[in-house]
Amino acid sequence: MEIKQLEYFAAACDQGSFNKAAACLYTTQPNVSRVISSLEKELGRELFVRDSKGIRLTPFGESIREYAGHILKNVGMIHS
Repeated sequence: MEIKQLEYFAAACDQGSFNKAAACLYTTQPNVSRVISSLEKELGRELFVRDSKGIRLTPFGESIREYAGHILKNVGMIHS
């Protein structure tokens, strides 16, 4: 697991869309999808339900969101 994966995951959670997350991260939507899919594969479970209306967190994704938030906050403190 990489910090980048958690950053992309958090951005997608905050924005509610891979497209909007990509814009915030200055990357492309396919790259965001690829990074998050890689994280899901590593964890062995889906983090988002994808449908025609966009994305929403799975119950597992909800629990990971909290952990990711703590990790990213701590990384931010280390870099300060």
